[in-house]
Amino acid sequence: RGLMSAMQTLVWAMVILVGVEYAFGMLGVELMKADESFWNEEEETREVYNDKFRGLFPTMLTLLQITTFDTWTAVVRPMVFRRPYLVVYFLVYLGISGMAVMNLITAIIVENSVTVAKHEQETEEGHKMQQA
Repeated sequence: RGLMSAMQTLVWAMVILVGVEYAFGMLGVELMKADESFWNEEEETREVYNDKFRGLFPTMLTLLQITTFDTWTAVVRPMVFRRPYLVVYFLVYLGISGMAVMNLITAIIVENSVTVAKHEQETEEGHKMQQA
């Protein structure tokens, strides 16, 4: 019940997460596209760039992978070693999405679960008092 009562708030939190993904995805594509020297890099960096940052949708999927901390260092490390300024981009993104938004989603679920549990406990106590 707690999760179902939180659904509307969770949907809005997901909208915020997608908005953050979109904004940072566009910024990431522009940052990478502006630096055409990625094509001349060693194979590992070029492969990460081609697979993960060649367009908006792949960049957004990569950012989602980074948000969930799913082998994010394999993506970030080659890029940051070659372009140190990208550490600011990735750390700001991680701070906003990985920490703030994901903690918001967790807090929403926990808060609504506690509220539902309290309501159910009060209802049970009311039924017991009526029976007595």
